[in-house]
Amino acid sequence: MATKTRDATATCVCNHCNTPQHRRDLDRHFLCAECRKLPGVTGYRDPNKRGLDSGGPEYWADTLAQLNIVGDEVAEQPTIAAASTPAKRSGQLTQVEQWRDSVCTSTLMPEVKLMLLRAEQLYGDYGTGASIFPPERELAAALGGTQKQLRRWLRLGRDYFQPHRLRRVNGKRGLSVNLYQLIRPAGDKHGAWSGPLTCKAKWLTLMHT
Repeated sequence: MATKTRDATATCVCNHCNTPQHRRDLDRHFLCAECRKLPGVTGYRDPNKRGLDSGGPEYWADTLAQLNIVGDEVAEQPTIAAASTPAKRSGQLTQVEQWRDSVCTSTLMPEVKLMLLRAEQLYGDYGTGASIFPPERELAAALGGTQKQLRRWLRLGRDYFQPHRLRRVNGKRGLSVNLYQLIRPAGDKHGAWSGPLTCKAKWLTLMHT
């Protein structure tokens, strides 16, 4: 076998025999004239193009199961979603959902609407909106306002949020607490309604006047 001579001015090497070569003497796979003739020698392959270089139709047919083809299943999703979760009509809203809708579409000030919706969300029983009895200081802090602001908001929202005085069963003194009842006034688009007037705290009861 002939010994390859080294060229001191060469800046590249053959990918197979590592012999210094000029770039012009190497092919696109960085193989010299002798190595590219050897069977089984592939030279350099771009990692980003190895799939394309490895084979044509047969290669793609063999690896088709490994591909995640996007398109067909996405087109079917809207039909499945529409069949399984039909849009809810206004006639199917619960009483509490109708109350929320009435509050949102009312002419109340935005901060009053926020107070009503947040109070029901944070303190009302799920599904009924009953048993809302937070102390004023706690409710004001939850809304990011003062007790003075809260009292003004409660006064403006009385048509949808009716306060009822509570007293302690054991007669001991403590912070005065109101039980707030969700209501819809007469003439409301969903009709008049009064929510449950119940309090789950056993130590508190309604104060009848």
